[in-house]
Amino acid sequence: MTTPERLSGREPMERAPRTAREQMRELKHEVVGQTRQALGQARDRAGTSLAESKQKLADQVGGLAGALRRTTEQLREEDRTTVANLTDAAAGQADRVSDYLRRVDARAVREDLEGLARRRPALVLGGALALGLLAARFFKSSERHRAGAGDPYARA
Repeated sequence: MTTPERLSGREPMERAPRTAREQMRELKHEVVGQTRQALGQARDRAGTSLAESKQKLADQVGGLAGALRRTTEQLREEDRTTVANLTDAAAGQADRVSDYLRRVDARAVREDLEGLARRRPALVLGGALALGLLAARFFKSSERHRAGAGDPYARA
């Protein structure tokens, strides 16, 4: 089927090449779509990483509760009931924190911490200070242990 347009080498209007504006619009939509997809994937990866970190923290706090309970038993064997009661209470708190971290999603944890910081800022600052001191002590003791094991001339 030959039409006058085909014989002259021209395409009908429906097959006409796209204008530069249409091409730019299509390119923009494609770029926006790919960017949204990439952001969604990054958000998913960050959420997974945060959930894994929260789970590790819950496990560590649970381990701390176990260590406090063992300390409580040892203190009771030594008839140091006052200190044993304090460590037992601390172990109970650590168990509750560990259970809370396992049960609640990361966004709720953040919101609860923000609310606590607004209501009781001194408690949050004191807790952060205590955690910082514990972490510093832990790192310092692990550094000494590591240096002593690997280097016979290292200071203990």
